[in-house]
Amino acid sequence: MLLLETEMGSLVLQVGFEQLGLAEIGCWTLAQNCASQRVMEKLGFVFQRPITHAGLPHLYYQLSVADFARTRS
Repeated sequence: MLLLETEMGSLVLQVGFEQLGLAEIGCWTLAQNCASQRVMEKLGFVFQRPITHAGLPHLYYQLSVADFARTRS
C-alpha cells in the first residue's frame, strides 16, 4: 500500500504547488505511525517538530515548493 499512498500524495502535492500556487505544505501524523512518516519522507517532507493535536503526540512535517521542485527534477 505504501506505493499507492506515495503516488496519491505526489499528485496532491502537484495540485497544491502547481495549480494552487502554495508556497509550502504541512502535514502531521501520530508519533507512532511509522508508515505515514515513511510516506511523508519519501515525498520530500522534512520533520519540523513534535506537536500535540487532539491531545495526542504528533509529528509535524513541511515541504516547500522549492524542495518539491528539486525532488521532481
